Amino acid sequence: MKHLYTTMIVLATLTCSFSSHGQIEKGRKYLWTKLSVPPHYLNSEIPVRSFSPSLSYTHFFGKGFALHSSFNFSRTTQSAPDGYSRRTFTDFSLTARKYFVLGEKWYVFGGIGLNGQSVSIYYSGHNDQDEHRSSKNRAELVKAAFEAGVMYPLSRRIAFVAQVTSNGFPIKINNGLAMGFIYALKPLSSKDTTTLYLPQTQRGNWTVTGFYSNSTGSQVSDEYSSTPSEYSSNNESLKSNILGVGIGKFLSRNRIIGLDLTIEQGQTNSFEFSDRSYIYRGNERWTSYRILPYFKKFYGKRRLKLYLNMQAGLNYYKSKSSYENTFGQEESQYDAFSYNATIQYGLSYFLGKHFILESELGEFYFVKFKEQSPNMRLDLLTNSPIIKLSYVFLKNNSK
Repeated sequence: MKHLYTTMIVLATLTCSFSSHGQIEKGRKYLWTKLSVPPHYLNSEIPVRSFSPSLSYTHFFGKGFALHSSFNFSRTTQSAPDGYSRRTFTDFSLTARKYFVLGEKWYVFGGIGLNGQSVSIYYSGHNDQDEHRSSKNRAELVKAAFEAGVMYPLSRRIAFVAQVTSNGFPIKINNGLAMGFIYALKPLSSKDTTTLYLPQTQRGNWTVTGFYSNSTGSQVSDEYSSTPSEYSSNNESLKSNILGVGIGKFLSRNRIIGLDLTIEQGQTNSFEFSDRSYIYRGNERWTSYRILPYFKKFYGKRRLKLYLNMQAGLNYYKSKSSYENTFGQEESQYDAFSYNATIQYGLSYFLGKHFILESELGEFYFVKFKEQSPNMRLDLLTNSPIIKLSYVFLKNNSK
């Protein structure tokens, strides 16, 4: 999941539920805003600045038919002793959508339209011989746009949306599964304030949880100097997996405390080459063990709820790295304890009487190693959500 970030203001609006009739009627209008904050933005030791606002607008011109438009802009700058780089990306799409009712409150939709993109890359700096080099590249393209997704109303103003998109042919998912919230400019007139009884959330119930997360990513950076023959490329790939188990107990309705135990294993590979035959290869493997006490609260009156989770704990981290270049090869090992604190939010769906399915949406993360300065990260929508499935042991008075 790579895009479509959202703000946490929805926490205050998900305390009521409603009947979804009229959600896709003619004249309905929705807004969707997002702001991307890179993981390294709050780390002052890395001189990278990124700004990525976005705005989407959906207008229903007939029952089940809508026009959807979106505008995305991002600018990333990086300053280093040997140079300065700036990347600007603009994306605009316009699609026609058809919505279909699925059950009482779910809607599925498909859309087709056009997508236009513009990319501008600028670089200025010096190489190892102190020679100045600069480059400026720009490209524009227009492609067909395809999209499919689901919508689930959460209140009179807020609805949850998950969707996939494809630009051009062949049709493929470009950015993974994207999730977020849309805001209705005009609230629904019908309202149902009844609360669904869910035995899982009652006081005294115990839970056992298992969870999993997988993350993969890659990045390629090409540079051209003022001399056409000088060229360099840097390639980096990352993959990691998280496994965990947990136990919890409901203190009161919709409030639970517990303890999670997790293990994360990952690997990073990097490769760099240039026309001057300089070669660099790097490989790092790491394992991280965490003990995380937590407090969680659920918001909402139906089976689909928003949750807020606060946790703090201890982390043991160890890694093994190897580096190779034209000057030789080097290996190193590192291990350390750290403490961390996290505030997460996500969605949960209550299945039957005994199960809760959860997916993390975003988090604020703080970590401190003994020998290093603190590091903070803010992900309004995480690229690698943790999926959890909990089994609830019901007390007799909860059944």
